[in-house]
Amino acid sequence: MTQPEPKYIASDGPVNRRTASRKLREAPALNPLAGARLAAAQARNRLGPALVDQVRAGSAPARRAALPALAIVGAIAATVAAVVLFLGWLQSSLLLGLGGLAGVVIGLGLAWQAQRRQDAAASPVHIPAALIGDSALQALDQVLEQLGPELPEAVVERLTALKDLIVRIARLGNQAGIDENFTMEDRLYVNECVRRYLPDTLQSYLQVPREQRSSTALEGGRNASDMLLSQLELLRVELADRESRLARNAAEGLVKQQRFLQAKVRR
Repeated sequence: MTQPEPKYIASDGPVNRRTASRKLREAPALNPLAGARLAAAQARNRLGPALVDQVRAGSAPARRAALPALAIVGAIAATVAAVVLFLGWLQSSLLLGLGGLAGVVIGLGLAWQAQRRQDAAASPVHIPAALIGDSALQALDQVLEQLGPELPEAVVERLTALKDLIVRIARLGNQAGIDENFTMEDRLYVNECVRRYLPDTLQSYLQVPREQRSSTALEGGRNASDMLLSQLELLRVELADRESRLARNAAEGLVKQQRFLQAKVRR
């Protein structure tokens, strides 16, 4: 029995002669400037989202005061009277027109009087100033963005923990006042830590030449990287202490309420 002819053709030459002479184009080399910018952006992303964005994301929206019931009634009455006034104009009815006009005036007057009484009776609300201002947070974010590519991984991890601590303190401090738990000195320290202490620490480290940061011994036999980690740890300990003080400050109202309720219990 004869074997069937194969349905494929084997050849050492190119299958498609039309494109055989074309050479594969090599991928263009990445622009060095673009590559440096990409590496810098990736390094900055190691530090996480911006501080100011994290603090704003956790702030509570402002609450609106409810409209008085009399103001709502007056607004409804004015709306109905306006419809009557329009019908009077369509039907050329003097009676409907006068009635609608009087209703609009009375309804708007009731709404205005109710709102005026509410504004007069409302007590001024004390809104505490932000513990850390947006300008200080934005300035620190800019420093971290600029220095991110220069920092080793161990420093990045320590700074990420510090950022989380600063965000928690900023959110908690926006609702806190000044008392024996969290004093004015504590408030000033938190502000100065964000505004000066942390940025100055990073800038001082980067003034040391890169090739000497891990090899050259400085004070106490430690190199620049070791000293930076030590200073960041000092700042973390101090800020963690302020966070616990803020927590006690926030719980003071609950403690006072507990004492009040216990004093009212009949013996």
